[in-house]
Amino acid sequence: MEQTKDIEEQWNSTAYFFSRMSYTGVQFVHAPYTLVEGLSVQGRNREEYIVAQWFKESDEFKCEFPSNHQPSPPNNTSEVTPYVHSKVYNPFKAESSLFSIIKMNPLDIDETIAFYNEYGPLNQTSSRYDVSSFAGNLLMDGIMESRKFFIKSVVEIQTVVKGFYNLEDVREGKTFTDKEQLEFLEHYDPGYWKPRWEHVDIPFEDLLQAMLFKIINVNLKPISPYAEVFEDGNFYPGYSTENLLGAIWFILYNILTKMPGRQVFKKCLYCYDQFLATSANQKFCPDYSAVRADHSPCENSHNQMVFQARKWFRNGEKSIQEIADHYRRAIDEVEGWMTKKRKITARKTEP
Repeated sequence: MEQTKDIEEQWNSTAYFFSRMSYTGVQFVHAPYTLVEGLSVQGRNREEYIVAQWFKESDEFKCEFPSNHQPSPPNNTSEVTPYVHSKVYNPFKAESSLFSIIKMNPLDIDETIAFYNEYGPLNQTSSRYDVSSFAGNLLMDGIMESRKFFIKSVVEIQTVVKGFYNLEDVREGKTFTDKEQLEFLEHYDPGYWKPRWEHVDIPFEDLLQAMLFKIINVNLKPISPYAEVFEDGNFYPGYSTENLLGAIWFILYNILTKMPGRQVFKKCLYCYDQFLATSANQKFCPDYSAVRADHSPCENSHNQMVFQARKWFRNGEKSIQEIADHYRRAIDEVEGWMTKKRKITARKTEP
């Protein structure tokens, strides 16, 4: 009992510590964005870019990338196309960006454009150097980004999150053949790992864990720590980033480290998908939309399912077995729904 109390006190102290941290960063969004094919940037090979619509239609874009346009008379005016920010926000505050990336298909251009319109480019600072006539201009941040870079970055994040799911499976006793282990390790970092037989004395769990945190630490380089003094007179840590990608990796890192000893990767009670928990008592997939409701879609669907099941059972329309078959649920889970309902009803009828 005393040990449990100490753990809770430690958790509360840790939560207070994290609540005092500062996170600074500025992310520019130039929505709407559009896909531009065959764009050669700084003499590199032609590829697809996600570009702010207003910039694509500007004289600056036509001068910078003349091969993507029909010849047009030169513009002799001294006017410069105004910078159009549809939104400016702190990327550390956009926790939904991580969950959007986890769930999205990076090869789907509609999903990609929707992501850019909501959050902007992953590495907004690259665009200020990709447009030579505006080199170093901070106002050009976020106007364009390589689609290849976006796909690679999203796949890497998704792969690491999936790796943690695999790690949870290993810890729960699931076994993998040597071939499966090698495929896992080579998939994550093909240039780093030696053949599995050279690591025969190292448990697969340790190898997988080391690889995952190696990738996370490498991607935390855009994050800069700093110290500041709060009103209580104590020093607390702060973190800043120049781009959204750094903030997303830090959000993942923060979730993994702020709940030591607690389960972070869980299985949703409704859809049974694994998800990344942001709190110790979370039971359902998070709300992946930018503007969150009080309850996630999975939680709402689960509540509706349980409500309907209780109604069927109470009215004698379906038995426990029939409800379990209808929803494809275990009988003991359905019985649990009814037990909770009876307890609630009993409390309501007490004088």
